[in-house]
Amino acid sequence: MGKLIVAFDVDGNLVRSVDAYQEVFSEVAGNYGVPKERHYGHLIRTTGDPIEKQFGAVMDLPCEHPQVLEAVAGWRRMAYSPDKIAPLYGDVLPCFEALKTAGYRLCATSSMKQDHLERTARAHGFGQWLSFWLGTDDRLIDKSHHKPMIIGRFGITPAEFEGCSYLSGDGKVDMRIAKRWGSRGVFTVRRGYEGKSSEEVLGLLGEEGYEAFAVVKSLTELPDVIFSDS
Repeated sequence: MGKLIVAFDVDGNLVRSVDAYQEVFSEVAGNYGVPKERHYGHLIRTTGDPIEKQFGAVMDLPCEHPQVLEAVAGWRRMAYSPDKIAPLYGDVLPCFEALKTAGYRLCATSSMKQDHLERTARAHGFGQWLSFWLGTDDRLIDKSHHKPMIIGRFGITPAEFEGCSYLSGDGKVDMRIAKRWGSRGVFTVRRGYEGKSSEEVLGLLGEEGYEAFAVVKSLTELPDVIFSDS
């Protein structure tokens, strides 16, 4: 079986959500007395980290502390409100079209709340390209648990999934999830690493413990990376 499945992280990878999320992060952190010099830009600098870790860092509290969890809940309510639909990056649809035309099966995996992901998918016409999109709810709090759901939806075995799948994401945590899933993680450089080549970013990620299969500067590069590996 060929490598025919590509799962896409959504926030920051398909849609320009990070700046809006930072604004909400700063507002919520400020409400808990966190000084501006600590929260301003923190979410952007730590893109890809769990939101609990990001709030814990600026609040000087463990991720599981009740105040941190309360702040996270407030952030989710504000960031995922119905009136906040982030715009799509311009390189997404050409990437989808190239992979779909070549016979790849596409889906989205996100830590975004499922209802907000549904709104985002409808707004950007994901249904034309993606077989399905998986978000989170009160029980399933992050996308790292989506592997068995993806396997079930595509009707394949775990062994087949591990031999035929890629995970595209802009966060370091996405590369860690890909490794856990047995998928090939392809890191999209959306911000940071100025002046660095894809090869240099790949090396830096490895040094930080986030092993990636490849690095792309634009999703328009992703199909060629995958085709050359198939």
